Amino acid sequence: MGVYVHQPRRRGPEPAPSDIDIWILGPLRISVGGREAALRGTRIARLAALLSVNADAVVPYERIVDVLWDDPPESARQQVHNVVGALRRALARPDGTTLVVTEGPGYRLAVPLAAVDAYRFQAAAGSARQALADGHDEQALAVLNKGLTLWRGPALSGLRDSRLANAAAVLDEQRLDAVEAATGIRLRLGAAAATLGELGALVAEHPFRESLRALLMRALLAAGRQADALAAYEEGRRLLADELGLDPGPQLRKAHEGVLRGEGVIPAAAQASAPTPLTEPTEPTDPTNPIKSPNTTPNAAPPIDPAPETTASQDPIAAPPTPAQQKPEKPERYALPAAAAASMTRAQNARLVNHPPGRPGTVAPTLTLTEPAFTTPGVVPAPRIDRSFLPRDLTEFIGREHHIRALVAQAGLGGPAPQVAVIDGMGGVGKSTLAVHVAHRLAPRFPDGHYFVDLSGFCAVTEPVEPTQALEALLRASGLDPDSLPEGLDERSALWRARLAGRRALVLLDNARDAAQIRPLLPGTGETFVLITSRKRMPSLEGAVPVPLEVMGPDSAIALFSRIIGTARADAEPEAVASAVELCGRLPLAIQVAAARLRDRATWPVERVTSQLSDHRTRFLVAGDRDVTAILAWSYHHLAAPEKHLFRLLSLHPGPDFDAHTAAALSQTPLPDAESALEHLFEANLLQERSPGRYHLHDLVHDCAAELQTAHGQAEDQVDATERLVDHFLRCAIQWCAALTGDGAANGAGTVSQHTETYSGLETRPVKRAKDPAHAQRLLETELGNFVAVRRLAVTLGMWDRARLLAQVLGPHFGLL
Repeated sequence: MGVYVHQPRRRGPEPAPSDIDIWILGPLRISVGGREAALRGTRIARLAALLSVNADAVVPYERIVDVLWDDPPESARQQVHNVVGALRRALARPDGTTLVVTEGPGYRLAVPLAAVDAYRFQAAAGSARQALADGHDEQALAVLNKGLTLWRGPALSGLRDSRLANAAAVLDEQRLDAVEAATGIRLRLGAAAATLGELGALVAEHPFRESLRALLMRALLAAGRQADALAAYEEGRRLLADELGLDPGPQLRKAHEGVLRGEGVIPAAAQASAPTPLTEPTEPTDPTNPIKSPNTTPNAAPPIDPAPETTASQDPIAAPPTPAQQKPEKPERYALPAAAAASMTRAQNARLVNHPPGRPGTVAPTLTLTEPAFTTPGVVPAPRIDRSFLPRDLTEFIGREHHIRALVAQAGLGGPAPQVAVIDGMGGVGKSTLAVHVAHRLAPRFPDGHYFVDLSGFCAVTEPVEPTQALEALLRASGLDPDSLPEGLDERSALWRARLAGRRALVLLDNARDAAQIRPLLPGTGETFVLITSRKRMPSLEGAVPVPLEVMGPDSAIALFSRIIGTARADAEPEAVASAVELCGRLPLAIQVAAARLRDRATWPVERVTSQLSDHRTRFLVAGDRDVTAILAWSYHHLAAPEKHLFRLLSLHPGPDFDAHTAAALSQTPLPDAESALEHLFEANLLQERSPGRYHLHDLVHDCAAELQTAHGQAEDQVDATERLVDHFLRCAIQWCAALTGDGAANGAGTVSQHTETYSGLETRPVKRAKDPAHAQRLLETELGNFVAVRRLAVTLGMWDRARLLAQVLGPHFGLL
């Protein structure tokens, strides 16, 4: 399913427990050793559902918190441990072994995929797809029917709140796709009359699902009931207009045209000789049966290896062959592509072959039907002018070619689920500019609307837009009568998904606060592309592709500066231009502000801007309502108090980078708390990570932190933090140099004990332990730039004894570094 997967699934078979069955296609049930587990308590059930949806994959701690609480308590981490412990006890085998294992940043339900009914259902869909590709319609229908028997009601019944609704919606959509596929096969086999009862009931249950109504119209026409087919269309048209304010989509319109032309009518003789529907499906000829029902014994079917070491062509549940391998299509034949609105392209086919269902990297492909035979492929209606709300694109857009290619490629992937991309980065890095530029480039591909909402997640003057408000704006932009707008969040979210179902639309959600603000705004199905921008990384947003945005490269930064001030002026002072963009940290917003100020002063040379940036950068990077430092500080104001305190103190560190031990010394906090605070700052894009565990502040972010420390910090706290920082590096030097010699002495600088007697604070906080001399040398090399910078700071602040001792300890070893 791949709905919440953040870590790749394990390769190779898990030790396959034949005594485990997990059912999520209906109310959640888990059986261990023939005993149904008692999942007492809402949080235990939610956690069980989340891990089951992501069977055999690591679910991060942050995602678990999102699912268990709307507003996580301060004790969330401990409570997660308690819930996991209770679930482990509930799922324990008779021998005491557990199915819930701790792994990396989260937890994993260690079961084979074959233990979960949803994966068996998807395996059946894959087998049916292969059977259709091989021309075996009856076999495909039998497998599909048997797979559909696994369903016992809506997926995750009783747990379909906002935190698990997306996973349930994806599963329910896969079931409807399979039902449509099976119905289409029956029509192909000439059993149109026998499908009418089931299709009528499905259309009544899902009146706005145009693909179902199109199938019903086709079945009515094939049964010789053309007038009833036209009446079904008219009923759907009225419902769409009255309830949603929409016109019929392309699929329903084309079905209507086919009915008017009488296409697809089966002669009476053919109707008489048509086979009866397979109400009791026969076993497929393939001996590998991927289906087992919750009503059968646990070992009713052989287990499915979740990641068999085979090629795609050998995989019994692999995607269909590439177009070059497929047999020519017969007239009016229904295929099973990845997207419902068009035949599968070569690129899409290759993508599915490279990632078969249940493999890492994709959401498992679902069974969907192409348009009927009377569709006109390749015809894309012109965009609707009244449904395009994108902000203006910038003529001075420069660079980002790699990101543009990646986003355009993702938008073209298609598939049954919307494509979602999250552009994240620090303030002023150009996230919104890139998103708007890409949206304008993609606009012709999405003829059913281009929607835009500024969610104000990080803003100085307004609060973040609540999802209910955002949905009101989106629904009204889509043409909904304001009098028809429902009140509740769930109702508005459902209506928004219904209005986008079957549409090719582009949705740009700008300046998002977090994943919780985004989830209700995401479409449920269809070939919709959602672009999200945020200062915050969103690892918990299921199905989203992260697009981290860094500062511009040197050439692009110079090109942007030159375009704003004029190329002739820039060419006259190329060295000054290069220096100016570096002093702007190659941050697009800072470059635009500095260049705009220069553009408006024709008498200034570029060198003057360089001088201004060198002397008082934060004051110079202000133009009208664009204050670079203030804009960067918006991220700071959304932090918790411990992260704010650490962020301010990090401006005191003079070196090129730092780790959690340095942060702990600065803030005088335990190491785990410092690690957590750094992680939050990194997620907020206020820190950059040069190598694992080593962070640094962008120059302009450092300026911002320094101004905030001056404005909000205490002078005494700043002095104490600086002393702790110097002492931290002094302790590191003493201990590592002692380990380097292997004799406990620091080569003429005195022993560790002598230094700690002189400076009683040196042993108050631990430092990284050097395992051996080689490890000590690596640690000293890593921190060499920080040692030099901290000694210089100590001299500047008059800490003569510390500066002298640091030089004495490190001096004998500088030749080795």
